[in-house]
Amino acid sequence: MKRVTVVALGISGAVSMVYEVAWSRALALAIGSSTYAFTAMLVAFLVGIAGGSALYSWRYGNRRATATEFAVIQGAIGITATLSLLALGRASGLFLLGVSWSDAPGFVEAVQVAVSVSAMLLPTLLIGATFPCAVAVVAPRSGPAPAGRSARCTR
Repeated sequence: MKRVTVVALGISGAVSMVYEVAWSRALALAIGSSTYAFTAMLVAFLVGIAGGSALYSWRYGNRRATATEFAVIQGAIGITATLSLLALGRASGLFLLGVSWSDAPGFVEAVQVAVSVSAMLLPTLLIGATFPCAVAVVAPRSGPAPAGRSARCTR
């Protein structure tokens, strides 16, 4: 199961890049194609994966995980990412509502970031949880050392 988990982690990373491109294009349709739209997507993506990794590590710590738990996270990523892409189809109305309050550049950028984060937060938190979960599946348990210290590549 360890090899399957490692291969699945690699595939998950590649699919995460596909999600990033899809979100970027969907956001360009919803909030306009600009450098700020891409930056808003990237901020939301990076905050989500960092937060997901931190939350998983904080919540489950040094506990050994199973391949089934890893698979459940992967399934949840697929479901939430699909739902977020569908929600982004309606995000243009939310963006226009926000911009109707003010068209100041700083406010418009804040609305872009808020729309991006609200659409992408749950799937990116789950994407962030995949690595520490995979490490908890693969890493051998050798005393009190944290799982990250005991993870190593072996053949």
